[in-house]
Amino acid sequence: MKNVKMKWLFSLAVCLLLFATACNGGADGGDAGDAGDTDGDTQEDITLEYLAFAQPQEQEIYQQIFEQFEQDYPHVTIDATFLPPDDFWQQVQTRLGAGTQPDVFYVAPGNLDLLVDNNQIMELTEFIEATGIFNLDEIWESGIRRYQRDGEIYALPKDVGPFAYGYNQDLFEAAGVEIPNPDEPMDWNEYIEIAKQLTIDANGNNAASPDFDRDNIVQYGADFWWPHAAVWSAGADWLNEDETEITMDTPEFKEALQFMYDLRHEHSVVPSHDAADATSGYVRWLEGTVAMFPIAPWDQAAFWDLDFEYGLMPWPAHPETMESRTWLGSLGIAVGSNTDHPQEAFNLVAYLSVDEDAQRQMMELGLQVPNIVSLADEFVELEHLPHNKHVWIDTIEEYGRQAPQERTYNPEWWDRYNETVVELWMGNYTVEEYVETYQPILQGLLDRANEQRERSSR
Repeated sequence: MKNVKMKWLFSLAVCLLLFATACNGGADGGDAGDAGDTDGDTQEDITLEYLAFAQPQEQEIYQQIFEQFEQDYPHVTIDATFLPPDDFWQQVQTRLGAGTQPDVFYVAPGNLDLLVDNNQIMELTEFIEATGIFNLDEIWESGIRRYQRDGEIYALPKDVGPFAYGYNQDLFEAAGVEIPNPDEPMDWNEYIEIAKQLTIDANGNNAASPDFDRDNIVQYGADFWWPHAAVWSAGADWLNEDETEITMDTPEFKEALQFMYDLRHEHSVVPSHDAADATSGYVRWLEGTVAMFPIAPWDQAAFWDLDFEYGLMPWPAHPETMESRTWLGSLGIAVGSNTDHPQEAFNLVAYLSVDEDAQRQMMELGLQVPNIVSLADEFVELEHLPHNKHVWIDTIEEYGRQAPQERTYNPEWWDRYNETVVELWMGNYTVEEYVETYQPILQGLLDRANEQRERSSR
């Protein structure tokens, strides 16, 4: 993905803003685009550097938003750079270490503590309180709380990211399989049987057939599972409640790992490691050769040109708990502590996060679920695919959870888990062997993170 440089112009027309606040509005009836008083900031032309990552279709949407602003606000130029996601955090760390952080940039909740302790992002509470323009109670609580520390706010949510489970409606209908219920999860056993019917070899046999050729699969019932959905539905977690212990050695956690392992190695309904390396699940979904796949709101625009219909359903649930669970992600937008233009930088953050017109445009263009709660019903009623968009709202309101690494001082233990669990999925370990080998290593990394937290609080 190439860096994309985009410019738009932005001014602080406070009088017009107050008029707009009285007439219609942002999250509490106001427009957050001009989110505060300009005392102390010049009205001379300035440039704000904006650093983020985005898929190509997201970049196009931001281009449209920026171009719209360019027509109205002549005093700020936004120099926006979009990096590949895999490179983003390393690039940010390099910039922060060199003291050259951008004015406005994405932050992950799991990195917030370090950024705050190193004084690398600005505290925004005073700017928020000074505006009187938007009401934080109108933003999804699961979005705003991730960027708070000791009662102060250090970023506003770019979005909340509910990961629902998607289905290819055409493949279900072709196989004569009933379309999933968007309001009730199937259990793991039902899911396996359905996935078998939707996994097809080159001879047209499905995975339930005795003639099925597992070495020559042309269509898979599902892509590989995300562990959050299985682990949490089984009643397990990676961490205990006070984040001091790795808890992978519980029977429930091991059962969840075994379920995911068996989808590949016993049932052959998800691609093998080699097959997944050769063709990603995302590409298989675009090609229409996988029937079920995780889908996030920002995927919508990329999927509008698909030649099949698709919808959302809850993640399948453990047959005993029957509780669907999944990861509820988020990114924040922060202001670098070294910015020369804190007010304008905050105004940009507020505009992108809570301005009603901007949020409506983003949701209509297929970028995200709106951050403003009152827009949720309008979002669900949009005519474009996927079917059952309310499943994303249900995920936010009912069964989505914060990722475990966001609860710890740094994500090193989680990074190591993701690096090593691949060995399990490849079949190089049994579940018991994997847990016995790596739980102590992950515990050591967690202990180190907690020691860092303790030192930072002294």
